[in-house]
Amino acid sequence: MDEETSNVQMEYDDHDFEITWIKRIRHKGRYIELSIVINDDAYDPDEGKVVASAWVCVYSLKDRLPRDIIDQFEPDQWSYIDESDDSRNVSKEIFYKA
Repeated sequence: MDEETSNVQMEYDDHDFEITWIKRIRHKGRYIELSIVINDDAYDPDEGKVVASAWVCVYSLKDRLPRDIIDQFEPDQWSYIDESDDSRNVSKEIFYKA
């Protein structure tokens, strides 16, 4: 995901040790958010690696406030490709073996 891509945003935790990448997709009166969490701790040797499995949340466009989740789940398959460092590439299968 790239910040320049439409409907993609980055969220930082309170201590800036993690970045959550979120992609929002509209679909049939709902929107789906795909998210993945990346380590952003410059002092950690695992900086730039995925630290939480990809996650999907589905919301209704009509009920934005409060944001009631219609459904949420971990996808059956996912993969993360880091174009700048191949050693950070990971899939769901590899993520859970590590």
